[in-house]
Amino acid sequence: MSTEDSVIKIASIGPMFVIGDAYLKILRSPRIIGRNQDGSAAFLEMIGRPKWIDIPDGACVWAAEDAELVAGYRQSVTGLVMATTMPAGNVVGMRRQ
Repeated sequence: MSTEDSVIKIASIGPMFVIGDAYLKILRSPRIIGRNQDGSAAFLEMIGRPKWIDIPDGACVWAAEDAELVAGYRQSVTGLVMATTMPAGNVVGMRRQ
């Protein structure tokens, strides 16, 4: 399976908004989208930590186009935080010599 076959999608399943890596009719690594007290998105693991869930027929599904939402989802799945800026201070750049 190539990366073109899957995309991060949001599905409205019952009262929940669920985000995951969509492939055919499933969401892999699903997370429930919630809100923190400051209004930022929170990604909650589902009970039982399922590897994937079926997208039910009739569910509203759309591609997640917000870059911050997708980055937050990926960080919650992988545990890795991508650097977006170079920190100030004693940082030495790596160069080939």
